[in-house]
Amino acid sequence: MEIAHQDDVSPELRAWWRALCRETAEAMQDYCLPYVTPISHVISNDEGALEGTGGYLEFAGKRWLISNEHVLNDWQTRQFAHQFHGCDDVFRLAGMPTGIEKHPVDAAIWHIPDDVWNARPHQAVAVPSLRLARQHAPVAGELLFVAGFPQQRSHFYFNTLSSHATQLLAQERNPSTVSDLHANYVLVGYSTEKAQSVRPSGGAPLSEPPGMSGSLLWNTRRVECGMAGRPWSPDMAQVTGVLCRWDPQLVSVQAIRIEILRDFLARHTL
Repeated sequence: MEIAHQDDVSPELRAWWRALCRETAEAMQDYCLPYVTPISHVISNDEGALEGTGGYLEFAGKRWLISNEHVLNDWQTRQFAHQFHGCDDVFRLAGMPTGIEKHPVDAAIWHIPDDVWNARPHQAVAVPSLRLARQHAPVAGELLFVAGFPQQRSHFYFNTLSSHATQLLAQERNPSTVSDLHANYVLVGYSTEKAQSVRPSGGAPLSEPPGMSGSLLWNTRRVECGMAGRPWSPDMAQVTGVLCRWDPQLVSVQAIRIEILRDFLARHTL
């Protein structure tokens, strides 16, 4: 497989690429949802609001919820909660974060003990440490995937916070012209105007990303496998970062590189 600019390829090759992207997006959608959770905060005894997104990881023999520092930095004055995929119950984050660091790391982790994880039936899954990439190094033109919970798709009804995930297949953008992009971050394209739904007859438009902070960023490795002539499946995808901020001027979101997060995890969990 070779990478070429879209304007330089034939209509047949463009159609093949669109079909490949659609197939990859459909395969990743159901696969990635069990690894993520909406993070909410309590407003009153019977009301809450979405704060951001988190992901479940296995690291150093324990389960963790990982998100951004700017999502969880009010933990001393707010009560935060998370929700396992396939379970309607909401679980409060008890105690204090095991690790939390401001920009340019912008990460926070919370231990999820076994009694909480096993309290109710659910389909949530924690990303094994072997599925965390060693560094952010996707091949040129690779397809990246993210699933999170934007504020535009989160509403409080009848004492229940209803959050619907947004899932997006995208590519990394060249940051060479961005003077203020910190070395800890990468740019991922996020265009609400140009995004295409895999279900055009019933798909929802792409929401603006506020609320997606803390979402796991996956390297699908679809292009990598194509270049090597190997069959691909979602099981081959690796977490390569965590979303942290929206850059509307660049029509992109920024994500923390996985090597920065690995260092953060090692310093706070080992």
